[in-house]
Amino acid sequence: MVAALGRDTAIYGSGHRGVYGFHRHYRDGWRGDHHGGHGQEHIISHIGFLPPLPPPHYPLSEFLPPPYFGAYHEPTIGYAPHSEYYGSMVSHAHPALLVVAIVAVVVTAFHRELSLFAAYGSIPSDDAIKYYGLEATMDIYGFNLEHGQQTGGFIWIYNTDEASAVNKVIAGWNVEPESYNDSQTHFSTWFIEGSNVCPDMRCPGFESVFSSEIVPGMVISPVSTTSGKKQYITVRVSKDQNSGDWQIYYGFNGDAKLAGYYPRSLFTSLSDKPVTILFGGYALRKDQKPSPPMGSGNAPFKNAASFRSIKFFDAGGNAHPIDFRLGFISNCYTISVIENDGFFYGGPGNIC
Repeated sequence: MVAALGRDTAIYGSGHRGVYGFHRHYRDGWRGDHHGGHGQEHIISHIGFLPPLPPPHYPLSEFLPPPYFGAYHEPTIGYAPHSEYYGSMVSHAHPALLVVAIVAVVVTAFHRELSLFAAYGSIPSDDAIKYYGLEATMDIYGFNLEHGQQTGGFIWIYNTDEASAVNKVIAGWNVEPESYNDSQTHFSTWFIEGSNVCPDMRCPGFESVFSSEIVPGMVISPVSTTSGKKQYITVRVSKDQNSGDWQIYYGFNGDAKLAGYYPRSLFTSLSDKPVTILFGGYALRKDQKPSPPMGSGNAPFKNAASFRSIKFFDAGGNAHPIDFRLGFISNCYTISVIENDGFFYGGPGNIC
Protein backbone atom coordinates (compact mmCIF):
# COMPACT_ATOMS: atom_id res chain seq x y z
CA MET A 1 0.00 0.00 0.00
CA VAL A 2 1.01 3.59 -0.33
CA ALA A 3 2.58 5.07 2.76
CA ALA A 4 0.05 6.63 5.05
CA LEU A 5 1.04 9.91 6.59
CA GLY A 6 0.41 10.11 10.31
CA ARG A 7 1.91 11.53 13.44
CA ASP A 8 4.85 9.17 14.12
CA THR A 9 7.50 11.17 12.29
CA ALA A 10 8.02 14.85 12.92
CA ILE A 11 9.17 17.76 10.86
CA TYR A 12 10.77 20.39 13.04
CA GLY A 13 11.12 24.06 12.15
CA SER A 14 13.19 26.82 13.63
CA GLY A 15 12.92 30.59 13.42
CA HIS A 16 11.89 32.79 10.52
CA ARG A 17 14.31 31.43 7.95
CA GLY A 18 12.01 28.59 7.01
CA VAL A 19 14.52 25.75 6.62
CA TYR A 20 13.50 22.49 8.20
CA GLY A 21 15.04 19.13 9.08
CA PHE A 22 13.46 15.70 8.88
CA HIS A 23 13.14 13.60 12.04
CA ARG A 24 12.31 9.98 12.65
CA HIS A 25 10.93 8.60 15.90
CA TYR A 26 12.71 5.62 17.41
CA ARG A 27 11.73 3.55 20.40
CA ASP A 28 14.52 5.17 22.42
CA GLY A 29 13.78 8.76 21.43
CA TRP A 30 13.87 11.30 18.62
CA ARG A 31 16.66 11.54 16.10
CA GLY A 32 16.95 14.22 13.51
CA ASP A 33 18.82 17.03 11.93
CA HIS A 34 18.54 20.78 12.34
CA HIS A 35 19.44 23.26 9.65
CA GLY A 36 19.46 27.03 10.01
CA GLY A 37 17.26 29.39 11.93
CA HIS A 38 17.59 30.75 15.43
CA GLY A 39 15.82 30.23 18.71
CA GLN A 40 13.85 27.32 20.10
CA GLU A 41 12.62 24.64 17.75
CA HIS A 42 8.91 23.97 17.46
CA ILE A 43 7.13 20.99 15.99
CA ILE A 44 5.09 22.20 13.04
CA SER A 45 3.72 18.87 11.86
CA HIS A 46 3.77 15.18 12.62
CA ILE A 47 4.19 13.03 9.54
CA GLY A 48 4.77 9.29 9.57
CA PHE A 49 4.31 6.07 7.69
CA LEU A 50 2.30 2.94 8.25
CA PRO A 51 3.74 -0.39 7.05
CA PRO A 52 1.82 -2.77 4.77
CA LEU A 53 -1.81 -3.38 5.58
CA PRO A 54 -2.28 -5.62 8.64
CA PRO A 55 -5.16 -8.07 8.85
CA PRO A 56 -8.30 -6.00 9.41
CA HIS A 57 -9.04 -7.48 12.84
CA TYR A 58 -5.56 -6.75 14.24
CA PRO A 59 -4.92 -3.57 16.21
CA LEU A 60 -1.98 -1.75 14.71
CA SER A 61 -0.07 -1.90 18.00
CA GLU A 62 -0.22 -5.70 17.94
CA PHE A 63 0.78 -5.90 14.29
CA LEU A 64 3.96 -3.88 14.92
CA PRO A 65 6.23 -5.31 17.61
CA PRO A 66 9.12 -3.02 18.63
CA PRO A 67 11.05 -1.43 17.11
CA TYR A 68 8.31 -0.04 14.94
CA PHE A 69 6.70 2.96 13.39
CA GLY A 70 3.12 3.52 14.37
CA ALA A 71 3.17 4.10 18.10
CA TYR A 72 1.68 7.48 18.90
CA HIS A 73 4.15 8.87 21.43
CA GLU A 74 3.97 12.32 22.88
CA PRO A 75 5.99 14.69 20.68
CA THR A 76 9.29 16.00 21.96
CA ILE A 77 10.00 19.71 21.58
CA GLY A 78 13.61 20.84 21.48
CA TYR A 79 16.83 19.90 19.77
CA ALA A 80 17.21 16.31 18.65
CA PRO A 81 20.76 15.29 19.61
CA HIS A 82 21.42 12.32 17.33
CA SER A 83 21.34 13.16 13.65
CA GLU A 84 20.05 10.79 11.04
CA TYR A 85 18.93 12.89 8.10
CA TYR A 86 17.59 11.61 4.82
CA GLY A 87 17.73 13.80 1.79
CA SER A 88 17.88 17.48 1.21
CA MET A 89 14.72 19.34 2.09
CA VAL A 90 14.14 23.03 1.69
CA SER A 91 10.94 24.72 2.83
CA HIS A 92 9.92 28.34 2.48
CA ALA A 93 7.73 30.10 5.03
CA HIS A 94 5.05 32.16 3.32
CA PRO A 95 3.21 34.73 5.45
CA ALA A 96 -0.05 32.88 4.94
CA LEU A 97 1.01 29.25 4.81
CA LEU A 98 3.80 26.93 5.88
CA VAL A 99 4.61 24.08 3.52
CA VAL A 100 6.90 21.07 3.56
CA ALA A 101 7.94 18.00 1.57
CA ILE A 102 9.38 14.74 2.82
CA VAL A 103 11.28 11.50 2.22
CA ALA A 104 11.76 8.60 4.63
CA VAL A 105 13.11 5.17 5.31
CA VAL A 106 10.70 2.84 7.11
CA VAL A 107 11.91 -0.24 8.96
CA THR A 108 9.55 -2.82 10.43
CA ALA A 109 10.23 -6.04 12.28
CA PHE A 110 9.35 -8.00 9.15
CA HIS A 111 11.15 -6.23 6.34
CA ARG A 112 12.89 -3.05 5.35
CA GLU A 113 10.93 -0.60 3.24
CA LEU A 114 12.29 2.42 1.49
CA SER A 115 9.44 4.90 0.97
CA LEU A 116 10.31 7.91 -1.16
CA PHE A 117 8.25 11.00 -1.86
CA ALA A 118 8.75 13.79 -4.37
CA ALA A 119 5.87 15.90 -3.12
CA TYR A 120 4.63 19.29 -2.07
CA GLY A 121 2.36 19.95 0.89
CA SER A 122 0.38 22.52 2.83
CA ILE A 123 -0.19 22.67 6.57
CA PRO A 124 -3.06 24.70 8.10
CA SER A 125 -2.01 28.05 9.53
CA ASP A 126 -3.91 30.34 11.87
CA ASP A 127 -3.58 33.35 9.58
CA ALA A 128 -4.14 31.58 6.27
CA ILE A 129 -7.06 30.44 4.17
CA LYS A 130 -8.08 27.03 5.44
CA TYR A 131 -8.05 24.41 2.71
CA TYR A 132 -10.26 21.34 2.51
CA GLY A 133 -9.21 19.72 -0.74
CA LEU A 134 -7.10 19.69 -3.86
CA GLU A 135 -7.44 18.92 -7.56
CA ALA A 136 -4.61 18.09 -9.96
CA THR A 137 -4.15 16.68 -13.44
CA MET A 138 -1.45 14.01 -13.75
CA ASP A 139 -0.01 12.20 -16.74
CA ILE A 140 0.02 8.47 -16.03
CA TYR A 141 2.48 5.71 -16.89
CA GLY A 142 2.89 1.96 -16.76
CA PHE A 143 5.79 -0.17 -15.58
CA ASN A 144 6.64 -3.84 -15.31
CA LEU A 145 7.18 -4.04 -11.57
CA GLU A 146 7.64 -6.95 -9.18
CA HIS A 147 6.10 -7.75 -5.82
CA GLY A 148 7.81 -5.51 -3.31
CA GLN A 149 7.78 -2.49 -5.62
CA GLN A 150 5.23 0.30 -5.97
CA THR A 151 5.06 3.60 -7.82
CA GLY A 152 2.45 6.25 -8.57
CA GLY A 153 1.20 9.78 -8.15
CA PHE A 154 -1.19 10.71 -5.35
CA ILE A 155 -3.08 13.33 -3.39
CA TRP A 156 -2.99 12.77 0.38
CA ILE A 157 -5.53 14.51 2.63
CA TYR A 158 -4.96 13.92 6.31
CA ASN A 159 -5.41 15.29 9.76
CA THR A 160 -4.32 14.53 13.28
CA ASP A 161 -6.10 15.14 16.52
CA GLU A 162 -4.33 14.50 19.80
CA ALA A 163 -7.63 13.29 21.26
CA SER A 164 -8.54 10.94 18.40
CA ALA A 165 -7.18 8.80 15.59
CA VAL A 166 -5.25 9.93 12.54
CA ASN A 167 -7.57 10.28 9.53
CA LYS A 168 -6.55 10.14 5.87
CA VAL A 169 -8.02 10.03 2.38
CA ILE A 170 -5.69 9.18 -0.52
CA ALA A 171 -6.36 9.03 -4.28
CA GLY A 172 -4.30 8.80 -7.45
CA TRP A 173 -2.69 6.40 -9.93
CA ASN A 174 -0.84 3.37 -8.68
CA VAL A 175 1.23 0.44 -9.97
CA GLU A 176 1.44 -2.14 -7.17
CA PRO A 177 1.71 -5.84 -8.10
CA GLU A 178 1.56 -6.95 -4.47
CA SER A 179 -1.86 -5.38 -4.01
CA TYR A 180 -3.44 -5.99 -7.43
CA ASN A 181 -1.60 -9.14 -8.52
CA ASP A 182 -0.69 -7.44 -11.79
CA SER A 183 1.60 -4.67 -12.98
CA GLN A 184 -1.06 -2.53 -14.60
CA THR A 185 -1.83 1.07 -13.70
CA HIS A 186 -4.83 1.45 -11.39
CA PHE A 187 -6.97 4.28 -10.06
CA SER A 188 -6.48 3.82 -6.33
CA THR A 189 -8.10 5.26 -3.24
CA TRP A 190 -7.70 4.67 0.51
CA PHE A 191 -9.34 5.83 3.65
CA ILE A 192 -7.56 5.45 6.97
CA GLU A 193 -9.05 6.01 10.40
CA GLY A 194 -6.69 5.05 13.15
CA SER A 195 -5.60 1.45 12.52
CA ASN A 196 -8.44 0.88 10.05
CA VAL A 197 -6.87 0.97 6.57
CA CYS A 198 -9.18 0.37 3.62
CA PRO A 199 -7.97 0.40 -0.01
CA ASP A 200 -10.39 0.83 -2.91
CA MET A 201 -13.60 -1.18 -2.45
CA ARG A 202 -12.11 -3.95 -0.34
CA CYS A 203 -14.01 -3.04 2.79
CA PRO A 204 -17.03 -0.86 3.60
CA GLY A 205 -16.36 2.84 3.27
CA PHE A 206 -16.37 4.22 -0.25
CA GLU A 207 -19.85 5.01 -1.53
CA SER A 208 -20.09 5.01 -5.32
CA VAL A 209 -22.33 7.46 -7.10
CA PHE A 210 -25.07 5.41 -8.73
CA SER A 211 -24.51 6.78 -12.24
CA SER A 212 -20.71 6.60 -12.07
CA GLU A 213 -18.71 4.03 -14.03
CA ILE A 214 -15.61 4.99 -12.07
CA VAL A 215 -14.61 2.34 -9.53
CA PRO A 216 -11.60 2.60 -7.20
CA GLY A 217 -9.12 -0.10 -8.11
CA MET A 218 -10.04 -0.10 -11.81
CA VAL A 219 -7.33 -0.36 -14.47
CA ILE A 220 -6.44 2.87 -16.27
CA SER A 221 -5.78 2.31 -19.97
CA PRO A 222 -4.15 3.43 -22.16
CA VAL A 223 -1.20 5.03 -20.36
CA SER A 224 1.31 7.59 -21.58
CA THR A 225 4.38 6.76 -23.62
CA THR A 226 7.52 8.52 -22.55
CA SER A 227 8.26 10.36 -25.78
CA GLY A 228 4.84 10.00 -27.39
CA LYS A 229 1.19 10.64 -26.62
CA LYS A 230 0.33 11.58 -23.07
CA GLN A 231 -2.68 10.26 -21.17
CA TYR A 232 -3.99 12.21 -18.20
CA ILE A 233 -6.20 11.74 -15.19
CA THR A 234 -7.68 14.57 -13.16
CA VAL A 235 -8.22 13.72 -9.50
CA ARG A 236 -9.92 15.82 -6.87
CA VAL A 237 -10.32 15.05 -3.19
CA SER A 238 -12.42 17.63 -1.35
CA LYS A 239 -14.92 18.02 1.43
CA ASP A 240 -18.55 18.65 0.53
CA GLN A 241 -19.58 21.87 2.25
CA ASN A 242 -23.10 20.63 2.96
CA SER A 243 -22.77 16.97 3.96
CA GLY A 244 -19.19 17.01 5.23
CA ASP A 245 -18.47 13.89 3.16
CA TRP A 246 -15.07 13.54 1.45
CA GLN A 247 -15.74 13.39 -2.27
CA ILE A 248 -13.53 11.75 -4.90
CA TYR A 249 -13.61 13.10 -8.45
CA TYR A 250 -11.94 11.41 -11.41
CA GLY A 251 -11.56 12.22 -15.09
CA PHE A 252 -9.64 10.49 -17.88
CA ASN A 253 -8.37 12.96 -20.48
CA GLY A 254 -11.13 15.34 -19.44
CA ASP A 255 -12.90 17.07 -16.61
CA ALA A 256 -13.18 15.23 -13.31
CA LYS A 257 -16.60 13.82 -12.44
CA LEU A 258 -17.87 12.72 -9.06
CA ALA A 259 -17.00 9.05 -8.59
CA GLY A 260 -18.21 8.71 -5.02
CA TYR A 261 -17.43 9.72 -1.48
CA TYR A 262 -16.26 8.66 1.94
CA PRO A 263 -19.03 9.51 4.44
CA ARG A 264 -18.26 12.00 7.17
CA SER A 265 -19.25 9.40 9.73
CA LEU A 266 -16.08 7.40 8.97
CA PHE A 267 -13.81 10.07 10.41
CA THR A 268 -13.10 12.03 13.55
CA SER A 269 -10.46 14.69 12.90
CA LEU A 270 -11.40 15.04 9.21
CA SER A 271 -14.97 15.89 10.11
CA ASP A 272 -14.70 19.59 10.85
CA LYS A 273 -11.09 20.78 10.66
CA PRO A 274 -8.85 22.16 7.91
CA VAL A 275 -6.47 19.55 6.56
CA THR A 276 -2.87 18.95 5.65
CA ILE A 277 -2.53 18.24 1.93
CA LEU A 278 0.33 16.49 0.15
CA PHE A 279 0.56 15.85 -3.58
CA GLY A 280 3.22 14.36 -5.82
CA GLY A 281 5.08 11.16 -6.60
CA TYR A 282 5.61 8.12 -4.43
CA ALA A 283 7.81 5.04 -4.80
CA LEU A 284 8.46 2.09 -2.54
CA ARG A 285 10.79 -0.88 -2.50
CA LYS A 286 10.98 -3.69 0.03
CA ASP A 287 13.96 -5.69 1.21
CA GLN A 288 16.49 -6.12 -1.61
CA LYS A 289 14.25 -5.13 -4.50
CA PRO A 290 15.55 -2.31 -6.73
CA SER A 291 13.79 1.01 -6.40
CA PRO A 292 11.13 1.40 -9.12
CA PRO A 293 10.86 4.28 -11.58
CA MET A 294 8.82 7.25 -10.38
CA GLY A 295 6.61 9.35 -12.65
CA SER A 296 7.55 8.59 -16.25
CA GLY A 297 10.92 7.15 -15.28
CA ASN A 298 12.63 10.36 -16.39
CA ALA A 299 13.86 13.16 -14.18
CA PRO A 300 12.72 16.71 -14.92
CA PHE A 301 12.48 18.23 -17.33
CA LYS A 302 12.51 16.39 -20.67
CA ASN A 303 9.82 13.69 -20.88
CA ALA A 304 9.25 13.86 -17.13
CA ALA A 305 5.86 13.27 -15.50
CA SER A 306 3.88 16.23 -14.24
CA PHE A 307 1.21 17.53 -11.91
CA ARG A 308 -0.61 20.47 -13.48
CA SER A 309 -3.72 22.64 -13.10
CA ILE A 310 -3.35 22.39 -9.32
CA LYS A 311 -6.20 23.95 -7.34
CA PHE A 312 -6.83 24.19 -3.61
CA PHE A 313 -10.41 24.27 -2.28
CA ASP A 314 -11.61 26.25 0.72
CA ALA A 315 -14.46 25.42 3.12
CA GLY A 316 -17.03 26.85 0.70
CA GLY A 317 -15.82 24.74 -2.21
CA ASN A 318 -14.17 27.70 -3.94
CA ALA A 319 -11.05 26.95 -5.98
CA HIS A 320 -7.77 28.80 -5.35
CA PRO A 321 -4.64 28.68 -7.51
CA ILE A 322 -1.21 28.34 -5.94
CA ASP A 323 -0.16 31.87 -5.02
CA PHE A 324 2.58 31.04 -2.52
CA ARG A 325 5.96 29.37 -2.57
CA LEU A 326 6.16 25.68 -1.75
CA GLY A 327 9.09 23.67 -0.48
CA PHE A 328 10.58 20.80 -2.43
CA ILE A 329 12.76 17.74 -1.90
CA SER A 330 15.25 16.01 -4.21
CA ASN A 331 16.55 12.68 -2.96
CA CYS A 332 16.87 9.78 -5.40
CA TYR A 333 14.01 11.31 -7.39
CA THR A 334 13.70 14.90 -8.54
CA ILE A 335 10.97 17.50 -8.22
CA SER A 336 10.95 20.84 -10.04
CA VAL A 337 9.83 24.21 -8.81
CA ILE A 338 6.17 25.06 -9.36
CA GLU A 339 5.46 27.24 -12.37
CA ASN A 340 2.08 27.97 -13.95
CA ASP A 341 0.27 25.83 -11.37
CA GLY A 342 2.29 22.71 -12.09
CA PHE A 343 5.58 20.88 -11.64
CA PHE A 344 7.62 17.96 -12.99
CA TYR A 345 8.84 15.06 -10.90
CA GLY A 346 10.30 11.56 -10.98
CA GLY A 347 13.32 9.64 -12.16
CA PRO A 348 14.62 6.23 -13.20
CA GLY A 349 14.58 3.12 -11.07
CA ASN A 350 17.38 1.24 -9.35
CA ILE A 351 18.90 4.40 -7.90
CA CYS A 352 18.10 3.98 -4.19
